[in-house]
Amino acid sequence: ELLRKKIDRIELLSLSMISTGEILRCKLLGEESKALRVMQLPVSMFLKPELTKSYQDLLRRQSNRDWPIVLSNYIGSKCRELPDEYVSLLSVQNHFQNAVVYLPLLLAWSFLSKNTSDWPSDETDLFKIQQLKSFDEDWFSVAFQYLSGWLSQQNNFEINE
Repeated sequence: ELLRKKIDRIELLSLSMISTGEILRCKLLGEESKALRVMQLPVSMFLKPELTKSYQDLLRRQSNRDWPIVLSNYIGSKCRELPDEYVSLLSVQNHFQNAVVYLPLLLAWSFLSKNTSDWPSDETDLFKIQQLKSFDEDWFSVAFQYLSGWLSQQNNFEINE
C-alpha cells in the first residue's frame, strides 16, 4: 500500500509522469495496464503516427516563437549514441528544433536504461532542461509518455530495476 501511494504521488508531479506511474505499477506491483498494452502494437500502427501528429501540433503551436537551443550539442551527441530505430521515430524539420524535440526521447531512454552515466546534473544544466521542457509542456508530456511507455514494453530493452 505504501508503494502504491508513492506511485500515486509520482503521477501527480506532472502530466509526463503518468506513464512512469503506469510502468512502476506494472513492474513493481504486477498490475496490468491497458495503456502499456497499446505500446506493444507495431510502431507503425500507434507510436509513429501519434508522435508525428504531436510533432505537427508542436510546430503549429510554436510557429512564431524562437526555439531554445540550450544543450543542443549535448542532446545531439547523446542521440547519436542511441539505436537508429529509436531515434528515427522522430524526424525534425529544422536543426534549431533538435533540443526541444529530442529531449523527451533522450530522457525516456535514460529513465529506462541501465546506463545513465554522464547526464547533466548541475543546477545550470537542470535549469536548461527545464527551459526546454517548459517551451512546450504538451509536446514534452505526450512524447515522454509515449516513448517511455513504448520502451518499457520492448522485450529486447533492459529496464532499470
